[in-house]
Amino acid sequence: HGLGDTPAGWSSLEKQLPSLQPSLSNVQYVFPPAPTIPISINGGMRMPGWFDLFDWPVSVGIKNDEDGLKAAVDVVKACVEKLESE
Repeated sequence: HGLGDTPAGWSSLEKQLPSLQPSLSNVQYVFPPAPTIPISINGGMRMPGWFDLFDWPVSVGIKNDEDGLKAAVDVVKACVEKLESE
């Protein structure tokens, strides 16, 4: 999900996508929540975000939150590993 959003904001896709493409009815949809963190472009206000944003709009060459990006990738990897072990 996007900045400031929650998994609930995307959960309707679980029903909408299979209605558009029946083959997607066999897909397990997972919407992990982003941690609540301070977001620099919003004056440090805490909100759901996978990583900090220092510049807007996001473009090539801007300052990246390397630690936050790595942590977000680690969360996704952990979700995939958990699903694979089930």
